[in-house]
Amino acid sequence: MLIRTPAYDVAMRHTMPLARDDGFTLEEQRMHSATDRWWPVQAHARHALVLGRRGSYAVRLRGWQATLDPVSAFAAAPGDEQTIAHRAGARDMCTVLTLDPPLLDDLTAGGAALPDRPVVVDGRTQLRHRLLLRHTRRGADRFTVFEEAIRLATAVLRQPAPRPAGAQRPATARAQRRIVRDARDLLAADPAGLSPAELARAVGVSPHHLSRIFHRHHGRTLSQFRLQVRIHRALDRIEAGESDLSGLAADLGFADHAHLTRTLRTHVGHPPTALRRLLGADGPERPPA
Repeated sequence: MLIRTPAYDVAMRHTMPLARDDGFTLEEQRMHSATDRWWPVQAHARHALVLGRRGSYAVRLRGWQATLDPVSAFAAAPGDEQTIAHRAGARDMCTVLTLDPPLLDDLTAGGAALPDRPVVVDGRTQLRHRLLLRHTRRGADRFTVFEEAIRLATAVLRQPAPRPAGAQRPATARAQRRIVRDARDLLAADPAGLSPAELARAVGVSPHHLSRIFHRHHGRTLSQFRLQVRIHRALDRIEAGESDLSGLAADLGFADHAHLTRTLRTHVGHPPTALRRLLGADGPERPPA
C-alpha cells in the first residue's frame, strides 16, 4: 500500500497475508519511509497483537508513545488510533496477529483487559513467533498453524506490561524518549560491544541517569533489555544455520559456549542444538508443546 498526503513524503507499507482461519489472521507488514515524519493516523479495525521483527520504529497509541523492535510487542483494540514514525530510509518489519472477540475472550479468561502498553517479549515468546512464521512458510496444515497462533497470542498476553512512566513536561518526555531510543538502537546493533559507561557516554548522559530513564520509559532495565537482544541475535544466527557456537558466544558477549547454552536453555527452553533442529530447514513439522 502506498500512502501519499500533502504533509508527508512517500511512505510505503506492504502487507502480506500469511494465514487466515476461524478467529484469527496473520500478516507480515514491511514498511519504508523517506523521512522520519509521523504517518497519517489509522484506526485498528480488529483486536491485534503487533510484534516487531526487523528494525525499530516509534508508535503512538492510546496516549502512549514507545518503540517497537524485535523484542517487543503491543496490543490494539478496534477503534484505537495509531500513528508510526520510522528513521528516514529505514526498512522495518512486523507481524500482525488479529483476533476475533470470541477467541480473544477465550484467551483472556472471559474478557480480561489487554496490555495497555508495549511489552518486552521473552525468549520463549520469541521462539513461538519464529515457529509460527516457519510453519506458515512451510505450508503446515491449518490445525498446526492455528495451535501455534494460539500459543503465540497466549505468550504475548502473559507478558507483564510496564507501569506508565508518569506525568512529565512534554519537552522532558521527548528528550528522554530520544535518549532511550538511541540507547536501544546502540544495544540492538551491538549488544556486546559497549560497557554501561560507554553506552551512557554515547547518548550524552550519565550511567545512572540512563539506567533510571530507560527503566522509566521502557519498563525493563538495561540489562534485561540487553539480554533479550542477545537472545534474539542468537536465534537469528542459529536459524540461519550458525554452527560455530563458540564464535557466536564470543560475538554476543557470553563468557563461553557453556554460558550461551545455559542462557538459551533457561530463557528459551532449549539448548542451541535443539534450537537448530527446531528452526533449521530440516526441523520437525511440529514443535514441542
